[in-house]
Amino acid sequence: MNNHRIKNRIKAALAWVLAILLALVFGAAGGAKLASLRGMVQEFAQLGFGQWLRYVTGILEVTGAIALLIPKVRFRAAVQLAVVMAGATIANLAILHLPVMARLTAVLLALALALAWLSRQRANDERQMSPTLERRRAIESSQPASNR
Repeated sequence: MNNHRIKNRIKAALAWVLAILLALVFGAAGGAKLASLRGMVQEFAQLGFGQWLRYVTGILEVTGAIALLIPKVRFRAAVQLAVVMAGATIANLAILHLPVMARLTAVLLALALALAWLSRQRANDERQMSPTLERRRAIESSQPASNR
């Protein structure tokens, strides 16, 4: 086995470990929000945006957690969760004044971005492999009518 293959296997294994870890964390956090646990309801009440934000955040976290386990959409899921954690970090610092929680959400943000980085090559490969409508039309127009 050459070095490139070994590196790819290590990256893939690391991506799976990180995806499973983050899926567990975000599944639990999102589930707590959707289950209306007292602490979550109080925290979102302090934010002052209404409980609708708790539901939206919970849905984004749970769907992101599930999608992390699907390699084809892992990159997008990791970016989705990173955006949620960016908002949570800002809210923890600026509104709730909870620096300890802000550190936790910043770490989760960094881990989600690390997973997105590890998953980016697969996302690029799939984007190149799946022909866009424009590319399909170009291919079809270059073929003789009898082959269509």
